[in-house]
Amino acid sequence: MNEFKKGTGIGNYVVLYPLTNKEYTQTYCVADKDHFQFFMKVYDMNHIPDFLRNGEDPQELWAYNHLGLCDYLPHLMYSGREKEGKTDIVYLVTKYFSGKLLSQYIEEK
Repeated sequence: MNEFKKGTGIGNYVVLYPLTNKEYTQTYCVADKDHFQFFMKVYDMNHIPDFLRNGEDPQELWAYNHLGLCDYLPHLMYSGREKEGKTDIVYLVTKYFSGKLLSQYIEEK
């Protein structure tokens, strides 16, 4: 999956800047039409491993939908599915948080 560039529209959101780019997921800081910032995780459903799927969706989406609000999960604001060329993507939108990701702390050690 190609990285989405600044200004690219995904659903009702616009990419402000990329955060991470992995084999089957990417994360972004995005904004809505009112310029509020959100965190977006995009799954490339053509490449996601079977053990991370729940039917046609990522396990993470299933967890958000079935566990409800939990202290250890950010609140899911929105999710959607789109076709980007030949790539089927699923995206999850949560509140934006500032600071370092856990993965960034681990990479520094």
